[in-house]
Amino acid sequence: SFDATMTMAGFAQTYSLFDRSAMAAVIFPMGRISGEAFLNAPTGLKMANQQASGFGDPMLEFDINLIGPPAQKTIPDAVRYQPGFSLDLLADLALPIGEYDNKQQLNIGQNRWYGRLGMPVIWQLGDWVPGQRTTLEFLPAVWLFGSNDEYVGQTLETDPLFQLDAHLT
Repeated sequence: SFDATMTMAGFAQTYSLFDRSAMAAVIFPMGRISGEAFLNAPTGLKMANQQASGFGDPMLEFDINLIGPPAQKTIPDAVRYQPGFSLDLLADLALPIGEYDNKQQLNIGQNRWYGRLGMPVIWQLGDWVPGQRTTLEFLPAVWLFGSNDEYVGQTLETDPLFQLDAHLT
């Protein structure tokens, strides 16, 4: 059984970089998690119970548009904006400074560097309902993980994870 109450606080700032839209953000996860496992061992039923609370690993995020309309820097730019196809470069990096106890498996922080590289694709197809747009979005990405040399007396290593999100709005 597993129970978690988590929230994320953050701050994001959009701006123009080399006449392209860009965004930088920092995200702070926090909360509490608890877990309980029942094991049917040869000597009888045993229970493992762990809990953790506090701040997780903060994440830095950067996104810049590579292909698509130029950055909207003024109100006239926003009025003239014509949506269409755009391709971005996305980079996330988690800083391994969250709450971590090397004597237990369940933690808020991971005690290792990890991050994501992605190429979000957004294709605004135009009006579907008068006054509203239909948007097709894809997010192909890869998550990369460093190792944790203090994981319950062992080393925790994770292979790259591949992600593909798709949304139609």
